[in-house]
Amino acid sequence: MKLSIREVAGIRASFERIAADADQAGDLFYRRLFEIAPQLRPMFGDDITQQARKLINTLGVAVSMIEQWEKLETALEDLARRHVDYGVLPEHYAIVGKALIYMIREMSLSRPGGEIEAAWIKAYEAMSDHMIASTQDAVAPDGEPSF
Repeated sequence: MKLSIREVAGIRASFERIAADADQAGDLFYRRLFEIAPQLRPMFGDDITQQARKLINTLGVAVSMIEQWEKLETALEDLARRHVDYGVLPEHYAIVGKALIYMIREMSLSRPGGEIEAAWIKAYEAMSDHMIASTQDAVAPDGEPSF
C-alpha cells in the first residue's frame, strides 16, 4: 500500500480526533455496524465498551504503522487469523468498512467523498484485502473452509 504524504497526514490527524474520544468513536462504530448488519451482533460479547476500546487501539496500531507496510502486514495477518476463529467471513470486511468510514466521518468531521475519507477508504481496502488473502487457505475445525 502506498499512501501519499498528504493521505498519511490526513489519516493521522483524523485519528487524533477519534482517539481523543475513543468511547464515543467506538459507540458510533458499533451502533452503525449493528444497524447495517444486526446478524453480526452475536459475534460480540456483552461488553461492547471493552470491544470498542480494542477497536480504537487496533486502529491506533495500524495508523502508527501506516508507512511501514511490511510490519503492518504481519500484524494484519495475526489479526486476520484471530478473526477467522471468531467466525469472520470475507463479506464482513466490507460491512465493517462502511461502519468504520461512518465513524471516521462523524468523529473527524470529514466530509463525504473528501480527501480524508478517500485516504481512509484506500488504507482500509488495502488492509482488509490483505487480511482476507492471508486467510484464504484457513480451514475450520470441522474441515470446512473458513471462508
